[in-house]
Amino acid sequence: MSNLENKFGSMTVVPLKDELKLCPASLRGRKKDLIERCVFYEKNQNFGFIRTNVEDAKTILTPDTTFYKDINLSSIIPRLTDEHISQYLSMFEKDNVVFAKEMYENGYLHYSRYCMKDSLYFVASKCEAQIMKHVTHDVNMSLAMDSEIRECSCECIAGKSTKAHCKHVCVTFYGVRGFAQKKPAVTKQSCTEKLQTFNHPSKRFAGSPMAAKDVVPKRQKNCKRSNPDEPEDDDDPDYDIWYKNYFDNLIINRGVGNNMSLKQLTKPANQHAVSFDHDYLKYMTKYNILRELGLVHITSEEI
Repeated sequence: MSNLENKFGSMTVVPLKDELKLCPASLRGRKKDLIERCVFYEKNQNFGFIRTNVEDAKTILTPDTTFYKDINLSSIIPRLTDEHISQYLSMFEKDNVVFAKEMYENGYLHYSRYCMKDSLYFVASKCEAQIMKHVTHDVNMSLAMDSEIRECSCECIAGKSTKAHCKHVCVTFYGVRGFAQKKPAVTKQSCTEKLQTFNHPSKRFAGSPMAAKDVVPKRQKNCKRSNPDEPEDDDDPDYDIWYKNYFDNLIINRGVGNNMSLKQLTKPANQHAVSFDHDYLKYMTKYNILRELGLVHITSEEI
């Protein structure tokens, strides 16, 4: 048994997982699997990943969440620039700028909030994971008044320290930089911010324009005509006459006043025909009109 196996074999499960969190590596498996994984990472010098001290593997101290406010274009925050971001990332050999810019432009940042305490600006955000977008990580950072990045931490395995520099932290950098430059940050759109994508036609209509009366809904294509007086063939010469009468009846019988524009275009009714059609009435229409005008007879009380 090698020295590394003796070193990690004497540890319990909790310290082994703490060691793997600093690599970073998977925490799944039994104790035997964790020991083999620790030895494997130790022999390969953590594959170029810079380990942090165990005491640094924690999140930064942040104010209470009730003090945070949403960042908008009117917020007064440090003017974070690309120079400040590059200066902070220069302390680490791993560069996530390219991936972070792509993630930021694709809307992986959900939101970012800030507050000020003890001459420091604290920023809290939520960012999606690059591979599993249903997984989100909380990011916290502190900025000085001169825009210097003091501390950063993230929920992901690579960000379990006060000097985190994972992709999620870098995405938050670019979000704060956009607000500091008075530019709207690119965040994940909610369902109400997007145009509806359902019930869209699958194919583009490439036919010639059609009259509205000739358009037949799909649900009515295989249905019989509801009006028995309607001609079966639309090309029938009697169809135009029927349709005109049908349209006039709809306008006249509609319960709307005479102010309707289409009603002014219809011909007035024949009063003589109305009287003969309603011969069951006590008084004819002509007599009712003359009586209302006082042309038939008038009493002394009405005078």
